[in-house]
Amino acid sequence: MRHTTFAACTAVGLMVGGSAIAQSTHHTAGAGGGTLTMNMGSDHDSAPVYYFIRANRLDYGASQAGARGSWDIDARIGTDDHRLVLKTEGEYVRGKGENAEVQLLYSTPITDFFDFQIGARQLFVPVGRSYFAMGVQGVLPWFIDTEATIFISNKGQPSARIKAEIDLPWTASIYSRPSIELNAYGSDDRQVGTYAGLGTVKLALQTRYQVTRQLAPYVEIGWEKAFGQTANAARHDGERTDNAYAVVGIRLLY
Repeated sequence: MRHTTFAACTAVGLMVGGSAIAQSTHHTAGAGGGTLTMNMGSDHDSAPVYYFIRANRLDYGASQAGARGSWDIDARIGTDDHRLVLKTEGEYVRGKGENAEVQLLYSTPITDFFDFQIGARQLFVPVGRSYFAMGVQGVLPWFIDTEATIFISNKGQPSARIKAEIDLPWTASIYSRPSIELNAYGSDDRQVGTYAGLGTVKLALQTRYQVTRQLAPYVEIGWEKAFGQTANAARHDGERTDNAYAVVGIRLLY
C-alpha cells in the first residue's frame, strides 16, 4: 500500500463492498464500509497526512449469559508509510465488564497489502495488565481482512491473537461479514483467567445496511467458546464456557 498502491487499494475496496482494510490501512476486525481518510497536508514537499476515526462495533443485545454489549473502535493518523494507530475494544454482560483493552501501535507497510505493527496493549478488565504487542495486519487474497498479533505481558506471559473476516455483498447496500477470532496462550495467567493452549474462539456473522459510507446499522449473531484449562477454570468459577448472542448495533466513520 505504498504511495500509488494506497489509492489503488482504496478503489478496490470500494468495488468489493467497502472493505476498510483495502481502503485505508489493511485493518481487520469489524472493519466498516466507510472509506476515506482525510488529507491534512498542504506542503507539496511533504507527504500528505491521513486520518480517520472508526467505530467498527457499537452494539447491544441478548446472549445466553444475559444482556450483552460490545465496542470496537480504532483511530489512525499518519502518512502512507508511517502511522500511529489507536485501538480499543471490550465487552460487558449483565452490566459487568468481561474484557476491555486499549492498544497504541506504530504501523508501517512491509508489503503492498500488509502492515507491520508494534507498540503496547493495556488490559483493564478483568484485571490490569500491560503488554508488548507486535504483529501484522492486512488483506489476504479474496479480500480476507486479517490480523495476527503476539503479546508479551509485563509478567512475561506470551499470547497470540488471530482475526479474519470478509465482506460478502448481497446488494449495493447490504453486506454480510463472517468473522473468526482465536486467542492462544503460552503460559498460565490465573489473574486474567487464561491458561496455556488454545483459550477462546469466537465466530460471528454480521449483516449491515450501508446507509452511507459513514453510517451502517447492523445485526449480528455470534458464538464464543473457551477451551482447555481456560474452560476448566471458568467452570470452577461458576461461569459459562460458551455463549451465543444476537445484537443490533451501528458502525460509524469520521
